[in-house]
Amino acid sequence: MEPFVINQGDDNITRTNTLAGVMSDLYTYRVPLGSNIILSPDNVLAIHLLNPAGAVIEPTAQVRVELRSPVGGGEAEPILGATLYQTFAPGGIGEFRHTERLVTLQIPAPRQVIEQAFIVIQAQSTGIISAALSWFELRTQEVKV
Repeated sequence: MEPFVINQGDDNITRTNTLAGVMSDLYTYRVPLGSNIILSPDNVLAIHLLNPAGAVIEPTAQVRVELRSPVGGGEAEPILGATLYQTFAPGGIGEFRHTERLVTLQIPAPRQVIEQAFIVIQAQSTGIISAALSWFELRTQEVKV
């Protein structure tokens, strides 16, 4: 098992702007063939959300992370329930240097995410969130299979 970072620049990420007022998929990571991701309760997520004009979104926006099956029709499994954006980013700065603002996953034990399954970061704001201007980083582990 090796340390692994998933972020918005990964080739396995699909980016989609969110809809205003609706919890929407923002970043969808598909675990590549030959890999499994091991999510642990101590894994941390940092996120910085901007609207299409480049302004930081409101602190009362919400972020959620879930797992989805690699085949259609699979039920979503939450690994981070709806969490206020201000939890990540007081004043719009969601970085790892702010150790008091590191958000960990809400899972009781390590969870293996198999190849081709999805890790989805969702967000809801009063306006549109730009996937191209925003960023995130999920620090986790990877196992080659």
